[in-house]
Amino acid sequence: IAPIGLSVILVWTFILITGGPISAIRAGLMISIYSVFYLLKRKNEKLHILTFSAFLILLVNPNQLNSIGFQLSFLALIGILYFSDIFYGYLQSKNPALNYLSSIIAMSLAVQITTLPLSVYYFHAFPIHFLITNLVAIPFAFLILFLFLIFLPLLILPKAAFWIVQIMDSLIQATLKILNFFEQFDILFLQGLHFSFSTLFVFYVLLLFLFGFPFYKINTLKKTGIILSICFITQTYSMKQFDD
Repeated sequence: IAPIGLSVILVWTFILITGGPISAIRAGLMISIYSVFYLLKRKNEKLHILTFSAFLILLVNPNQLNSIGFQLSFLALIGILYFSDIFYGYLQSKNPALNYLSSIIAMSLAVQITTLPLSVYYFHAFPIHFLITNLVAIPFAFLILFLFLIFLPLLILPKAAFWIVQIMDSLIQATLKILNFFEQFDILFLQGLHFSFSTLFVFYVLLLFLFGFPFYKINTLKKTGIILSICFITQTYSMKQFDD
């Protein structure tokens, strides 16, 4: 029990220090709920944990439901939980180094499946460089988190803690510079995209229908093709109605 309790305390300490962004709170709630389920020896169903986390956040602040950050945050996690393994199955290699890259690419593609339509709906743009930036941002994020976990016990040694903070700050600044570098180029963004609400609705209904029922023995690529084809038809029809 003690190691699990300590882990939960460290997680929430990190969340408080970072200012409590919704994505961090969601992750903290999921880890906490998972820990409770584990200690009670209850089955850890990932969708139940995710749903309960969302319920708790909305219970405290119902307005979060209208927050773009809240919507994208939970959709991103759904993508990671349900689609990253599918992509990783196609990309995995016998080489450990390539496997690590494959896991990052799989996670990036999984997130795009569930968040891309909503991003286009709200922002009318799509960054085509997300794979490159994620190959930088994800390893740096894990490294910064690892250093933070080292930093907490070193608070009793001010000089050592100071140098850990300096390294963390340098990594954060380097990550931001790399991300800002890519954001300067308009060519790396598909601009002027449009998703109607009907297309958005059809996409998520199809996603739930085709991937939410395991007894449908349809190849993953075929499922994706079906979703994109129907969404294209829906979008074309919606635009025609708008023009008329």
